Amino acid sequence: PDRFRHRHDFLSLRRFRDAQEGLRRRKMVVDARGLSCPQPVVEAKKAAATGEKEIEIFLDNPTSITNVARFMTNQGYRLKTNDIQPDQSNRLVFVK
Repeated sequence: PDRFRHRHDFLSLRRFRDAQEGLRRRKMVVDARGLSCPQPVVEAKKAAATGEKEIEIFLDNPTSITNVARFMTNQGYRLKTNDIQPDQSNRLVFVK
């Protein structure tokens, strides 16, 4: 006996599973622009404590970029991306 009577039942289940997987892969975003040290590192620490596999952090202070990158690598994250945004801030993406 077939588990699904109609093709749309199977497709609905597949969409549901794909949506669940998308939620699991969602990354955490931290906007630390305008914050002075040590606040960006404190925000990064909070994000790392959640155990997210991917964390995206926006920074606009060169010292904060160095400090946050050092902290995150010490926490076992790897810097995947460091992009300069149109507003001249940096977008750092860390993965575990």
